[in-house]
Amino acid sequence: MTMLVRIKTRSDLDANSVGFLVPVKDFTQASEVVSKYIQDNSIPYELWYGGRVVDDQDHHLATVAFNGRVFNPKGDEINV
Repeated sequence: MTMLVRIKTRSDLDANSVGFLVPVKDFTQASEVVSKYIQDNSIPYELWYGGRVVDDQDHHLATVAFNGRVFNPKGDEINV
């Protein structure tokens, strides 16, 4: 299954912006990609909006929080 993590900040919230998608192999890599993006770009908590992990049909699989923790669509934490 193809997995993608959507990287998006609140500054990307205009109607036409979807942020950008990064292919990942699993939830652990999704967490790493998000954490690296936040650190490398000095994104403050208040501006973080992305971290949604989807499949190639845009079905929501999980969400990576600002702190790198991963949650399923029901809100239960996924250990990575």
